[in-house]
Amino acid sequence: MIQRQTETYHGMPVVREIREREIAKVPITGEELHQCILLHPRYVPKEVLHEIIKARVFVRGRSIDLFLEEPYIHEGKEHWILNYKGAGADADEELVIHPNLWWAATEHVLREETKKKWVPRSWGGYGRMWGTVITEDGRKEYTGEPLTTLHIPYTPHIAIHEIPFPIRECIRKTHKTQREDMPYLSQMIRACRTNIRCDRYGDNSVEIPAINVTGEEIADIDARIINAQKELINKGQVLHCEGNIRENRVLDGLLTDTENITIQSPRLNETSFIQRILSTSLHMILPEEQHEKYFEALGKRIPTVILPKYQQFGKHTTEENIEFILKAMLQRTYSTV
Repeated sequence: MIQRQTETYHGMPVVREIREREIAKVPITGEELHQCILLHPRYVPKEVLHEIIKARVFVRGRSIDLFLEEPYIHEGKEHWILNYKGAGADADEELVIHPNLWWAATEHVLREETKKKWVPRSWGGYGRMWGTVITEDGRKEYTGEPLTTLHIPYTPHIAIHEIPFPIRECIRKTHKTQREDMPYLSQMIRACRTNIRCDRYGDNSVEIPAINVTGEEIADIDARIINAQKELINKGQVLHCEGNIRENRVLDGLLTDTENITIQSPRLNETSFIQRILSTSLHMILPEEQHEKYFEALGKRIPTVILPKYQQFGKHTTEENIEFILKAMLQRTYSTV
């Protein structure tokens, strides 16, 4: 059982494994960490230039979070974590990349314990490959669409590297896969200030250190999302998140895993996306004493054509303010936001 703990790293809350892992660092475009890929050493042949490093990381799904000794600077902000998406996922072994099988729960037993085993990828892979990123999918996600076009901030994508042929061949041979079944693979690198996502609050045994963000910062992000969603609703479209927003939002307010966020035709509830955004902001990210500043800043960033009475936010409770915003989202307007 891999043990993890929350701690503060350079002023930001993070979750990190207690013991170190051995990881192969493979240079792709240079020696800097963002120019490399990370993999389990089993997949890196001796003839491929690499270095074995030991580090306390955090593995979530098919990503590794590496904590930096020097910050990566993006748009003037310090990021102390690099996230390598497509570095393998834990299964019956650590950091597995499997071309044709999927590690999945197949039987539920007493005490909510779950048995897992390798099953055909088509049973649960959702078109993905266990532990890695298929290059075609990675290039699409790297664009950050649709969030880039909508000017909604998300966890910065700073590099995407294709996994070299000798390593792909090693993966293929390790898992006895036919060459024609082996697509091109990549690894996408993101820069993070914190690696704790809002779904971490689902574990009541975990004490989360305070997040160093203000109501104004979160309001700026949320206003961009609300404005974009309002424009889409007016066009008969909505932003939609596959899965739970809490799993796709980090404690600094940024959305992540942009592959899960799409533009679709409205479903049963046009406001559900915004409702979940507001819920994570006000019940998971910001302490209650920041709510007044949040609503004050939010009102200033949303045109009055959407929220004509934003100045009254301070007279109502958080829940009343949320209800007011959601009702305003459904009032059709056709001016440019």
